[in-house]
Amino acid sequence: MRVRDTLAALWTLARHARARTTATLIGITGSSGKTSVKDGLGLALRALGPTSVAAASHNNHIGVPLSLARLAPGARFGVFELGMNRRGEIARLAHLLRPSIGAITNISPAHQGFFDSLADIAAAKAELFGGLGGAGIALLPASSLWHRALKSAARRAGVRRIVSFAMQRPVELAPRAALVWRSSHRETDAGVQVAAQWRGTPLRYRLPQWGAHAVANSLAVLAAVAALGEDVRTAAEALHAWQPPPHRGARHRVRWRGGEILLMDDTYNANPGSMAAGLAMLGGVPRARRIAVLGDMLELGLEGPRLHRALAPLMARHRIAAVYGCGPLMEHLLAALPRRMRGGHCARARDLLPLLRRSLRAGDVVLLKGSRAMGLDAVLRELTADARRPPKKAARTRSAS
Repeated sequence: MRVRDTLAALWTLARHARARTTATLIGITGSSGKTSVKDGLGLALRALGPTSVAAASHNNHIGVPLSLARLAPGARFGVFELGMNRRGEIARLAHLLRPSIGAITNISPAHQGFFDSLADIAAAKAELFGGLGGAGIALLPASSLWHRALKSAARRAGVRRIVSFAMQRPVELAPRAALVWRSSHRETDAGVQVAAQWRGTPLRYRLPQWGAHAVANSLAVLAAVAALGEDVRTAAEALHAWQPPPHRGARHRVRWRGGEILLMDDTYNANPGSMAAGLAMLGGVPRARRIAVLGDMLELGLEGPRLHRALAPLMARHRIAAVYGCGPLMEHLLAALPRRMRGGHCARARDLLPLLRRSLRAGDVVLLKGSRAMGLDAVLRELTADARRPPKKAARTRSAS
């Protein structure tokens, strides 16, 4: 069939798919963690019934209707990710999806170049609630400074039930809320061991991921399962197979100069919130020289230089030994650091390779993180390839006769 407008036709297909499905749909947005929570929730719900999960980061005006049109007819659950970089975009997607649960992972200065303030970003994310209706459930991060504002936005949109998750139990929340919170967590070489609570019931589970942000993402997953009235323990057990999405925190141990280095691949994207989480993850590795290889955080507008300089205190807090930066904005961070912490700066990511090859030594742990356009994944590939190459043999010399 030929159509005049392919995008309009795609949206029509999506509307028909939404009208025919009996699946419970969950929509997820936030400044970071959207894809991770989407994948983790999909994994948990598959342990409970047939589940369709949107592929990759298909979260925009093409990806969401495409994912909805592909929703499996026999699905019991459908999990979707909603993204935006301007006001009104999530509202349109939310009204198309009409989810039963609308989850917000966090609020931070992502895409701030298109917004005047964090309050505007929070308001744009809260457009999700307009698609829920009175019977829908809003899932919010209780530990966020924006929890109260998001809760008020949900109420104004007519949402009657609000579920929260938190890295610690917030006493101000009503006990009747299906609240999931972290009691403690411990990092190991294999990932994170988590102790949590749900309505006073202890939960213990493990994740093959690292960092406090991974724990927070898992709490969002379990809170969503709890809100659906499903088996939270079964969902928690399923998370032991929750591998991080590509370039979002995976770890690679590679041979290096008679030993090993640990490469932490967080090269998919970066904003101030996710950068802080990545640096905390780096700081959590014990007994190692910590190296940060960072690319510009993009789409921050006029606030870009200030937000890059604001990363400097985190370097001291997490005991980072050296920082290497690429891109014009990272120059602001390097200038704000003590000279001893300035590993080097280059305009392009690939130009960092000679510096890193000279300075890295066995035992180092290296975080690579930046906005996708900065190309730090290429640096990761080259360092990994270096580790696979056999050492060069010393050239033979002839003695003089």
